Amino acid sequence: PHMLVAGATGSGKSVFIHSLIMTLIMRNTPSEVKLMIIDPKRVEMSKYRDIPHLMCPIITDYDEAKVAMDKLVQEMENRYDLLVETGCSKLSDFNEVAADYGYEPLPVLVVIIDEYADLVEGAKDIATPVVRIAQKSRAAGIHLVIATQRPSVNVITGVIKANLPTRVALSVASPADSVTILGSGGAETLLGRGDMLVDSPLISNQGLVRLQGAFVDDKEIIAVARFLKQRYPTEYMEEFLDLKHRSAAGAEFGGLIRQEKDERYDEIKAWVLTQDYISINRIQTNFGMGFSRASRIFNMLKDNDIVESGGESNSAKGSKVIASDMRSPEEKRIDNNEY
Repeated sequence: PHMLVAGATGSGKSVFIHSLIMTLIMRNTPSEVKLMIIDPKRVEMSKYRDIPHLMCPIITDYDEAKVAMDKLVQEMENRYDLLVETGCSKLSDFNEVAADYGYEPLPVLVVIIDEYADLVEGAKDIATPVVRIAQKSRAAGIHLVIATQRPSVNVITGVIKANLPTRVALSVASPADSVTILGSGGAETLLGRGDMLVDSPLISNQGLVRLQGAFVDDKEIIAVARFLKQRYPTEYMEEFLDLKHRSAAGAEFGGLIRQEKDERYDEIKAWVLTQDYISINRIQTNFGMGFSRASRIFNMLKDNDIVESGGESNSAKGSKVIASDMRSPEEKRIDNNEY
């Protein structure tokens, strides 16, 4: 479900990441797979700018990376709510029945972090959402690919390593680095230029497997990116477009940055106050919005004591509306266009 890639300069690590991205975007449509690319070095992944498979523009800022990972945790939780509602155990099962429940199929999300060591140094507490996603996002269809030149135990902690079961070791500087990645030596003797050792549950019966990575050059990447941009529109995921850090404006809640009030919140709140029960699905249907946005607004309604917090957000009946409609009769007539 998740992958750790490590290799020293000249090992072919960056080329391996490019070949992985190229495989994903050439074999899957944007509706099937979406990518989040975090590139602290700023230039390595710039060739993928504006391709239709991106969840959001390529992230190069440390603070934006932290906000994006926090939002990804929320996306994961939202997807688990959908799995519970539909009685599914994984994303592929949900996509088969989504239409029966009035939902669109959801894409697999792949997060690619090009230099994790730099990110850990520059983004405070980035490891917290990374660990949460690594631990429980598999069934939600969210996958991590973490690459680093410096696989020290301070960067690749035991918790992170334990939750990245597929490990790709290209040529590294020392036996200690090989042990950090693979649990054994050997990667320090590799030849470089894509020579690698792979340890994965998918091939666990074979132990460590030595492979030669494919080569892809800049010209090929640019040609593929141009083709995809001509064939598909670039459609970012709305909830990942605003990655400004909000800690100065609002408190953190449960490790996630609290969302600003949605521009349609007041409109939806006025409608909710006229209902006895409400659910995320009803908000989606009545206001024509996606699950993630409707879920955020539903949670705000619970936080503001409009909706009962202990109710079933996606049950057939929904959660009980516990606040009263405090509008005057004249305000109600205006809101209902009765003039």
